[in-house]
Amino acid sequence: MARTPVTDASRKVKRDIGKVFGDNFLKIITEVILNADDSYNRLEQDTRRTQARRILMRLHRKRRVMEIIDQAEGMSDLKLQSIFSQYGGDYSGGESNKAVRGLFGQGASDVMFLSAFHKFPAYMVSICNNQAARIDFYFDDKKEISVNALTDDIDHLRQKYSIKESGTYVSFGLPKHVKIPKRKVIKAEIEAFYMLRYILSNPYRDVILYDDEIKHTLDSSRYLMNSQNVLLKNKRIQLKFDDQKLQAVLNIYEKKPEMPQKIIIRDENYVVFDETLFNLEHTHGASYIAGELVIHGISDLLRDKLNAKEPEEILRDSRDGFDRRHRYTKYMNKRVGHILNTVIEAFNIERESVTYTLNNNKKLIDALKKINSYFNELKLSRIGGLDTGTSAPSEGLRFARNEINITRRKTYALQLFINTDDIDQDTPIELTIKSNNDKIAVETLTVMYTEDDIKHENLVIKYVIIKGLKITEEPALLTATYQALSTSVLINVVTEKIIYPNNGLEFIPKRKYIAPSKTVTLNLWFDTAFVPLQSEIKITREYESQLFNEPEILIVEETSLVTDTIGVMRVTVTTHDYLEKIVIEASTNNLNSEAIIYVQEAKDQEEGADGLLSQLELVFDPGNWQANMIEERGTLQINGSHIINKTIMGKLGKKHQEQPEFDGKQLQYLYELIAFESAKLYVKDKYKNDTDKEFNELSNEIQEHKTYVYQGLIE
Repeated sequence: MARTPVTDASRKVKRDIGKVFGDNFLKIITEVILNADDSYNRLEQDTRRTQARRILMRLHRKRRVMEIIDQAEGMSDLKLQSIFSQYGGDYSGGESNKAVRGLFGQGASDVMFLSAFHKFPAYMVSICNNQAARIDFYFDDKKEISVNALTDDIDHLRQKYSIKESGTYVSFGLPKHVKIPKRKVIKAEIEAFYMLRYILSNPYRDVILYDDEIKHTLDSSRYLMNSQNVLLKNKRIQLKFDDQKLQAVLNIYEKKPEMPQKIIIRDENYVVFDETLFNLEHTHGASYIAGELVIHGISDLLRDKLNAKEPEEILRDSRDGFDRRHRYTKYMNKRVGHILNTVIEAFNIERESVTYTLNNNKKLIDALKKINSYFNELKLSRIGGLDTGTSAPSEGLRFARNEINITRRKTYALQLFINTDDIDQDTPIELTIKSNNDKIAVETLTVMYTEDDIKHENLVIKYVIIKGLKITEEPALLTATYQALSTSVLINVVTEKIIYPNNGLEFIPKRKYIAPSKTVTLNLWFDTAFVPLQSEIKITREYESQLFNEPEILIVEETSLVTDTIGVMRVTVTTHDYLEKIVIEASTNNLNSEAIIYVQEAKDQEEGADGLLSQLELVFDPGNWQANMIEERGTLQINGSHIINKTIMGKLGKKHQEQPEFDGKQLQYLYELIAFESAKLYVKDKYKNDTDKEFNELSNEIQEHKTYVYQGLIE
């Protein structure tokens, strides 16, 4: 039977090619500039000579054409054919030459095909060893190239393309959707772009831009690290990725809030991968700091993962940063963000940043109690499997457990394992309660999956949301059905508080505030499927004020069980007579959980404030954020300098710092802001493992919870 080739639709081609650059002029020119700089780096390593080497850019605004010219290695016709005939190949020279930035030699190809797709001429002329070659790029129904050796007089070609000896001339068009910066700001925007800062600050590079007839010499030196006011110097951090360990060094310095720098992530050879604040962009004081995180060996790791049998893309498709969805990025953000947050807090104190503690306002602390009470009732408890969930069920469909106990009026997310070999992604799995259907609410009536949900070859893990309404005398039967396949779980609704700990061992809550010289009890939940009876759990209490802390061993006893498999143990912690942070860790059978206790003045403690929100603060920050939640501390910060907050509530900087009072209008606005932020946080946590939720669904649920919370606050 004849086979018919399948081609991508035009709209998909447009969408895919648009993902790389969007409308970003800076990203487009950066790819070609990086290639030129890489070529110079290879020359310098081969010849051991360093001298100012020029990269020339010519922007023709009316024609929307950019030319970029280097005087580097150049390429023969055979090399051009080899590099550009296979899209996505590794031709940057990164394995043999560590000084190059181009990770996989793909960037210039994307630029040229983008130009060709939008019907602009896209070509390169390169001279190497007194031989010239030209490559043209085409993108009609498919990507094509044409490579030809040039037989013209070599001196004529050098003069025509402004190449003195060897080098490369690149010409491409800028589609209409690409926003070319205006003449008055183009120099500043290029110099500020983080991917170009090291190149434009290199004394051995001479980067010139002609904006039509206007000449700019580009220099990013003012954006490099300020050694005059270093806040954190050479902090060593060990980062882990699977079985590999990476050594990193973090430097933080003070900057002016209006300057654009964040923290650049690069390798030891100045290969830049990202600029970020590790999810702390809206933290009070973050706009005053910048820095560098140098991760030794990260280029090799990225290369190894992308070249692996099962490739992993840790960088975004646009190659301008780490993919925030990837597990490595999440781990790195948490690891570095914790250190960064400590630096920001210390610097806020040093620069005498004004912070108003709103927990001393009785009306607001009462509001916190109501909010925490509301969300504690809704708090989602996830019920996972008794195994690690790394293989798909041979029967095609299986709930995580055969029988579960849930607390009345509490919401749970029960895992459902799906084998994609047996279940099609376009046909829904139906959920039904076949007995006691008035005792349990099933919020998830159908389940479907997408390609993005597939884990470990053919395994998909979805969540079924259920809530106990009434106490059951006999268990209810929840069944999931797909054609001839089905699986069931028995559900008991009880009065006892039951929490299924993540990974089998978990402190809940993970955060407490307590006064000095007091004793607090933490709840450590365990699942006997992971932590059998008679297991030893090691408890360590890490006080900031003590170098060494003796561990305590707890034995898992039957008396701690709440159900047949779920139990809770009490861990006590005694505070000193001074303020500090205490980290408590529980570990057993390769499982661990961590809780944090913040020791604060007794006047800052208010019973009932534990939960989703623990503290309210009013701060004054030049950033463009209206409110920000610091999840680790359960602190909601409200920015008194934000234009909306200032317009509605007026100037708040003259209120009493310890006992701020608010009039009726200001309180109502604060209630609305707190209701919205708490609803947003709850929904974010509820669906963090559910990729199916549409934006509109999430927005509607946030609005619903916000309304309920606000109603409760004003009553």
